[in-house]
Amino acid sequence: MAADWSQLPSDLLESISGRLPLYGDYVRFRAVCPAWRSSTAKTPNHFPPQLPWLLLPLFKPQNRGRSCSGYFYSLLDGKVHVLRITEASLRMRRCGSSHGWLVVLDESPSVALVNPLTGAKMDLPPLHAFPNVVGFNFADVGREYLLRDGDHRLSTRNLKDMRDCFVKKVVLSSSPAKGGQFVAVAILHHGSMECFLLNRFWYGQQSLFSFCEFAACTLCSVSTTAS
Repeated sequence: MAADWSQLPSDLLESISGRLPLYGDYVRFRAVCPAWRSSTAKTPNHFPPQLPWLLLPLFKPQNRGRSCSGYFYSLLDGKVHVLRITEASLRMRRCGSSHGWLVVLDESPSVALVNPLTGAKMDLPPLHAFPNVVGFNFADVGREYLLRDGDHRLSTRNLKDMRDCFVKKVVLSSSPAKGGQFVAVAILHHGSMECFLLNRFWYGQQSLFSFCEFAACTLCSVSTTAS
């Protein structure tokens, strides 16, 4: 009689999964059956430092079934892994990855953190919450955003420009999956300002030094858990 591997004790499954050293092995382990998946943590914290997967450029899908797939190249085994993630849409821009999370923008004001391995998602305050964005109106087509630079000059930006050009990169101090607080640092193309996010709101002050050419440094301190 064949063994029913789905009936392995949960403590044994947890012990085995805790000894898997690679992200890919852990994902495949949890995909075996519902019992194995329910007995292991959705977001593990035991992995040693390792080379990250590289997100490959997105191409127009040949069929709708592939429209939500992200392609990741593993430097360790030289293989391409396909993960189904909603945020793989060509309309969305990925402006950084840190501690296993992607930072995703689209043509709405939203800024989101997405974990492609677990599917967990966390919303950061939107683009119009930055202190140098003084106005936002969806009805003002083609110039939805009103921005103010360090010399108090006003300019307008449309939805696509803000998605593609306002935020240069975002990095995290630690993984949101660990719970507690973490800090997100956003490097902006616009202005020269240091901004701090406390209690889900952006706060800023004019910088006395240049963080980098035509860039601003935004600090975001968040105390919340990922969904």
